[in-house]
Amino acid sequence: MSLKTVVLSRYIWPRQACVRGPRVAEYEKAFAAATGARFAVGFWKGRVAFYGALRALGVGPGDEVIMPGYTCLVIPAAVRRLGARPVYVDIEPSTCTLDPDRLENALSPRTKAIMIQHTYGWPSAGLDSVMELAGDRGVPVIEDCCHALGTKHNGHHVGNLGIGGFFSSQWSKPYTTGLGGMLICNDPDFNERVRRLRDQDAAEPPKKTSAQLAVQGIAFDMLVYPTTMAIARRAYRWLSNHSILTGSTAVNEYTGESDDYFRRISQVQAAAGLFELEHLDRAIAHRQHLTSWYREALSGAGWPMAPAPSDEDVTLLRFPVRVNNKLEALEQADRSLIELGDWFVCPLHSHLARQENFGYSTGMCPKADQAAHEIINLPLHSRVSLRQARRIVDFLSRNCRPPPGGPGF
Repeated sequence: MSLKTVVLSRYIWPRQACVRGPRVAEYEKAFAAATGARFAVGFWKGRVAFYGALRALGVGPGDEVIMPGYTCLVIPAAVRRLGARPVYVDIEPSTCTLDPDRLENALSPRTKAIMIQHTYGWPSAGLDSVMELAGDRGVPVIEDCCHALGTKHNGHHVGNLGIGGFFSSQWSKPYTTGLGGMLICNDPDFNERVRRLRDQDAAEPPKKTSAQLAVQGIAFDMLVYPTTMAIARRAYRWLSNHSILTGSTAVNEYTGESDDYFRRISQVQAAAGLFELEHLDRAIAHRQHLTSWYREALSGAGWPMAPAPSDEDVTLLRFPVRVNNKLEALEQADRSLIELGDWFVCPLHSHLARQENFGYSTGMCPKADQAAHEIINLPLHSRVSLRQARRIVDFLSRNCRPPPGGPGF
C-alpha cells in the first residue's frame, strides 16, 4: 500500500472530513506557491474553475468567448451554460494551440474574454503578441493550463500571464486527485470575486461522492499501470456511465441540465493534492526526461518530429505524434496492452455530445480537423518506465505510419 493510499484513507471517515477542513486552504496556498501565483481557489473540476472565472468576469447572454477550435467539449459547454457563444479560432499546428495570426479577425464588440489553451503542455503560440493584442483591446485572457503544470514562459509559470489560469487534476492530468480544479490569479479584486462566488454559490460536494472519490483514488493508485490502462479505461467509462463510479463527465453537463455543476473542492481532493505537490519536482523531471527520450528515439527511427522549442521550459502532459492510421493504431494498441491516448477524437473532444450543438462544424477549423484525425499521444506519467517507453516506440515503428508529406506540423 502506497503512502498516497494511506493519506487518502484518512479522509474517508469520518464522512464530514471528506468535504470541509483545513486541507483545502493549505492546498490552495501550496498550489499558488508551486505555480508562482499570489492566489489559488479550488473547485470540484477544472472546467468548474473556468466557469467560475467566466462568472467573475460577468460573462453572460450575448457575449462571446474566443477559444481554439481544438479543445475539450467541456470548455464551450461552460461558456454555453452562461448563455454566451464560443467563437472558435483554428490552431497553429506545431503546438495545436490557438493561431495568433487569426485572433484579431475573431475579435468583435461582443468579445468578453479570450481563452488560450496550452495544449499537451506546449505554451500557446505567440503568447506575447496575444497578450499585447488583448491588452490593447481591453479583453481579459484566461489560460487553460490543464495540460501544462510545470510549463513556463519567459520564466513565469503559465497561468500567470492573463487574468487567471485554470488547472485540472482529473485522472488523466499531470497529477490526479480523482477530480479537481484550481484557478490561479494575481489580481486581488479578481481573486475576491472568484472566491466570493465559490464560497456563496458553489455547492458542497456530497459526502458520499467525496468518500467514493477517495476509494476510486485508492483503486487507481493500486491497479492502474501502462499495461492495464486500456482495460481500466474501458471499465471506468462503463462504470461511470452507469453511475457506479464518480465520472469526470456526464452527458447532463453538456446539456446544461446538471443542477450541481458549480461545486467547490473537497477535503479528500485537497489531501491528495498536497501529497502530489510534495512530489511534483520529481514528476516534472520524469516527464521532461521521457519527452527527450521519445523525441530522440522516434527521430532515430525515422519518424518526422515537430521542432522542439528552444526558449521555453516545457513540461508535456502527453507526447503527441501524428499518424496516418489513427483508429487502426488505437485498436491494435488496446489488443497489445500498449498505452496510447486518443486525444482528440474530434476537434471538440468527446463523442458524448454533437459538436454542432456547440457551434462547431467540420471545416470551420481545418488544421484542428486534421490534428484530430492524425494525432495520438504517448504517456509520460510516472508509471511509464524506460522499458515501457521502448515498447511503445517499437509498437509505433511496427504498426503506424507518419502522415504523407512529413510530420503534418
